[in-house]
Amino acid sequence: MYLLSWENAAFSGFAFYSIILMVKMFILAIYTGILRFKKQVYINSEDAAAAGVDIKKDDPDVERIRRAHQNDLENFPIFFMSGIIFILADPNAVFALMMFRFYAIARIVHTVAYCCLHVRSVRSISFFIGVLINLIMIITALITFHQM
Repeated sequence: MYLLSWENAAFSGFAFYSIILMVKMFILAIYTGILRFKKQVYINSEDAAAAGVDIKKDDPDVERIRRAHQNDLENFPIFFMSGIIFILADPNAVFALMMFRFYAIARIVHTVAYCCLHVRSVRSISFFIGVLINLIMIITALITFHQM
């Protein structure tokens, strides 16, 4: 069995939860655009001119969604890289699925806390759960590859 194949439950789970996270990221990008249009908040001169409004860069609602999206853009590449390396270390499938599932849940909770609830403690805890999961995967892979 190849580690990076659909026959590997860890890889299949990683792909599934990665797709969920990518969809979430696209939803944030689309919602940012919808909110900009709805509130007439444009940061590019040609967009503002077409709408007949002035450039505005500081709408709190648009900025909150944009920052949540930016946070995903900063954190997902690390998850994707550490997840692939973790899979190549051939982890226990149940353990790997648990890591991927908890990471996805933590990132979804982070987005909801950031965009809807405005609760710093929930946002911070869910962020650090994601960081911890990445560290666990990286350390697991590092130990595995060091022993080879």
